[in-house]
Amino acid sequence: MLKSTMPKKIQTLFVQLLWTSGLFFFGVGLMHTAASATTETSRSQSPTQSYGNTKIQVEDAQPSEIKKALAMGTTMHINVSEIGLKAKLISYPVQGDCVAETHVVCGHQYLLTTMTLDEDPDVYVYDLGEVGEITTLRRIHADIKLIELELNAQNFPSTTLQQNSNLKIKQDRFGITFFPTGKINVFKK
Repeated sequence: MLKSTMPKKIQTLFVQLLWTSGLFFFGVGLMHTAASATTETSRSQSPTQSYGNTKIQVEDAQPSEIKKALAMGTTMHINVSEIGLKAKLISYPVQGDCVAETHVVCGHQYLLTTMTLDEDPDVYVYDLGEVGEITTLRRIHADIKLIELELNAQNFPSTTLQQNSNLKIKQDRFGITFFPTGKINVFKK
């Protein structure tokens, strides 16, 4: 973790203020990257060439992705408070030419954030990669040590599939395990 020159109490208030306002990404010195997250898949395509992708992959969130998420993103709050966390799934559209002779939304870039609910909160920002669309997200297990969610990823957004009948629908199912430390594990089901 990067060190901050702010006193701990001010850091905590600063992170909580930024988190509630949706601007928590800029909490100087308080953000972890996702380098320690585990996954069974690895990113093999660049974000601009991954049209039709269904693989959820965990990597460090880059500053440019965070800026795009803040500027264009939509946020979904995920209830994981019983293990002492706040979590958000943020997506922003990625346009391309997946429909011939037009420029449409061909996918969405997804970021997942977690923040511990303690006096000195740890904040993590995970880049889940680009997929067409996450169509469902549901809780499948919860106890005091972890929460597991299941999500379905589709290769193209539903609206794009409606515009081009030549695009074939492909879906994959993944699990995401949240731990009280703010770390996650993503795995294919």
